[in-house]
Amino acid sequence: MENEAVSVHPFERSLGAGPYRFVGTFNLGAAVAALHAGNVAGYNNALAGAPRVEAGMGTCAHCGMAISLICIVKIGNGKLYGVGSDCILKAGMPVKELDALQKAKRAHNKALREARKARKGEAARGELAEMIQFEGERMSKLPHPSIPHLTLLDYANWVLERSGDNGIVIALKGIKARFEAAVYPTNPGNASTSDKHRV
Repeated sequence: MENEAVSVHPFERSLGAGPYRFVGTFNLGAAVAALHAGNVAGYNNALAGAPRVEAGMGTCAHCGMAISLICIVKIGNGKLYGVGSDCILKAGMPVKELDALQKAKRAHNKALREARKARKGEAARGELAEMIQFEGERMSKLPHPSIPHLTLLDYANWVLERSGDNGIVIALKGIKARFEAAVYPTNPGNASTSDKHRV
């Protein structure tokens, strides 16, 4: 009995004595996005609904990693702590709570994917608008990819007006490839895009 190993819950050293209960999640992503955009009011509004935790708002209270999906744990004395979606699995939650966590994690990941897709779409939209502005005359002399009586400029304008985020990213690659193949057939590898606009 004297060398018997004592089982200590992983959270006991970092959060305090148990029992440990998962009580919900908070997505810090909206606050971070508002902060990066310089929107102080949006940042404050996003944080207004944040839970009052002892630690773990932005960094996991257990392992110290940066987190944006904050999983709230209630410990034995009633205090709340924020931990990451990997560390929360160490809480030994019942299946019902684990299912709720998995749903929150999927929703968080989907929101991140949508935001990434929107950023790429916005960048492609800006690039295509710039291409139309500076190269519109040349594009008007090149054929449409599939409709014989229309031009590449017609296609580019149609894409700019009607394409979603994924569509415009894909279409822009094709438009640029057609344009560069027609206008710069030798395509020297060392010419930059800014050099091409000066031609």
